[in-house]
Amino acid sequence: MNKEVFIRPAEISDAEIMAEVVAESWKIAYGNLISEDDMKLFTNLPRREDLFKNRISKGDLVSTMLLDDKIVGVCSAQRYENSDFKDTAEIDQLYLAPSAIGKGLGERILNFSLDCLIKRGFNQSVLFVMEGNVRAEGFYRHMGFIPDGLCLVCENLSRKNRALRYIKKLL
Repeated sequence: MNKEVFIRPAEISDAEIMAEVVAESWKIAYGNLISEDDMKLFTNLPRREDLFKNRISKGDLVSTMLLDDKIVGVCSAQRYENSDFKDTAEIDQLYLAPSAIGKGLGERILNFSLDCLIKRGFNQSVLFVMEGNVRAEGFYRHMGFIPDGLCLVCENLSRKNRALRYIKKLL
């Protein structure tokens, strides 16, 4: 059977399922990279749901991917707050349900989101990948993002993990 994929802007009513998708994806992506306490905080469903509702309400780009009418992917972006980068957006989340990983769906939701960013006037996108997240590193390189050498400490994590910045020109 052919499965139908649909990507659209997120709605407030999507927030609960989006939170579940992100929490499950975090367990896979960061399970061996962050502490148990950090995992509990960042996979807390009511917290995640509220974050999505706030982001959607304020007009940030938040996209959902549906597979046979079930949300299986989330991608969000906002203006990159760095004075050295003009007209730049930061992709701050791209997560897929475990059942959707490895099927080319990440490419589809990321391309949809990048197209939306271009329509909003952004000419460049950045994102950060936590060191040790090998799958994400390979995926973003495949999608044309290039690390620029900047590495930040993730101050909101107890282990002080590091994240490398990747950049992609959109125009």
